[in-house]
Amino acid sequence: MALIEFKEITKTYILGSEPVHALKGVNLSIEQGEYVAIMGTSGSGKSTMMHIIGCLDKPSSGQYVLDNQAVQDLSEDDLAVVRNQAIGFIFQQFNLLPQMTALQNVVLPLTYAGVAKAERISRGEEVLKQVGLGDRIGHKPTQLSGGQQQRVSIARALANRPKILLADEPTGALDSHTAADIMKLIDELVAGGMTVVVVTHDAEIASNARRIVRVKDGVIISDQANSAN
Repeated sequence: MALIEFKEITKTYILGSEPVHALKGVNLSIEQGEYVAIMGTSGSGKSTMMHIIGCLDKPSSGQYVLDNQAVQDLSEDDLAVVRNQAIGFIFQQFNLLPQMTALQNVVLPLTYAGVAKAERISRGEEVLKQVGLGDRIGHKPTQLSGGQQQRVSIARALANRPKILLADEPTGALDSHTAADIMKLIDELVAGGMTVVVVTHDAEIASNARRIVRVKDGVIISDQANSAN
């Protein structure tokens, strides 16, 4: 059974009085441990796919099965639970709270999840060490480089021990050298068994994945293994 399964997924938005068909009967299957890039230009439908995979939005029709659970009919509260337990998010903007230390930023989702304080701190320190920031635990975002801030955001995404890491243009705000370091870190997470889905318009970033799904005008136009990896 696939970890992520789209079955004839559609998504239609109403802009003004006009319907916009963002996804048109998409079928997609992603197994546990896969490293997949979803590629497309602006308006292709890739961001809509990401929002549905991440339970940030619901399809208009079709079925979305995540880890054996049909999620398209869940309530907003239940979707929030799925997001918190199953999915770690990395965004182009780091979304760190400036007044908090790296450790405090990382453990914030665990606080919302009701994890006990000692366990929160233990997990936070563990994932910060995992991303190479064991010596920056007490630093605030303004005391960290862009690459270090993105590593904090990755640690935050890992803190809840998610099944899926969902990365939206994860290196868009970084220089090329720092971007390469972040993609190497993602490679290491995949090697450790993490399922990673990267959403990007950048062919160089997509080339790191083991499989590349190309989206155009709301449909998948190609889905193939990356022969370079």
